[in-house]
Amino acid sequence: MAMKIPVLFTFDLDGESSFTRKREDYVQITRGLYGVKTGLKRVLNILSKYGIKSTFFVAAYVAEKHFDEVKEIANSGHEIALHGYLHEDFSQLMPSDANKVLEKSIAILSKIQNPIEGFRAPYWRIHKWLLKLLVEKKIVYDSSLMDSDEAYIVDIEGKPLVEIPISYQLDDWVLFEDHQYPPDLVLRTWIYDLEWSLEENVSFVLTMHPQVIGRRSRSRVLEQLLKLAKKMEKAAIITCREYAEQLLKIRK
Repeated sequence: MAMKIPVLFTFDLDGESSFTRKREDYVQITRGLYGVKTGLKRVLNILSKYGIKSTFFVAAYVAEKHFDEVKEIANSGHEIALHGYLHEDFSQLMPSDANKVLEKSIAILSKIQNPIEGFRAPYWRIHKWLLKLLVEKKIVYDSSLMDSDEAYIVDIEGKPLVEIPISYQLDDWVLFEDHQYPPDLVLRTWIYDLEWSLEENVSFVLTMHPQVIGRRSRSRVLEQLLKLAKKMEKAAIITCREYAEQLLKIRK
């Protein structure tokens, strides 16, 4: 039997949270709403079509304002994890403020799925002290750092925190929104990365946003990549929670 390599298709559901916090104009707010009202449905349908379970990092404000839509994520068998409340930049927060945001977000998301065990920082910006706060909140894994292709365990005062690294290259926002690359180029880039991950026996962690990948032509990139990954014998398509559990089990 071929060695199985973790392949993770993850989603950040920002909705209108960051645009609301920054007091953007209404057009920008509706841009975020597209992800909740339209893009999310398209993404969930594609995941269901291929029998894929994923992790959704949800800004708690979105869960508060769009409870039914976020509940549908959980009802579909996907994992829900932390992504701030109003998509805050945690590197700009004091520890006391970060603690309040985490507590508030956990309380909101726990009404939909419990326990909440994962965290991904909005903007992928944190200070190292935040990792200790996560452990204190009984968070099992973080997915915000960039120093490895492979997940690893961080020792936080004798307690383990799994780190599932991410990459700008594997982020739909960077490629589609910042650079406006065409879908065929993005698909080709991600296929190369997926194939190379399996060759090197290291995990593949893709970050997407329903308001980005949920757009029509871009959603075909997700579908084509899922279709390909399903055919790869070495690919084990799992959630972040499952990946973290694997590492902690090996450590024991």
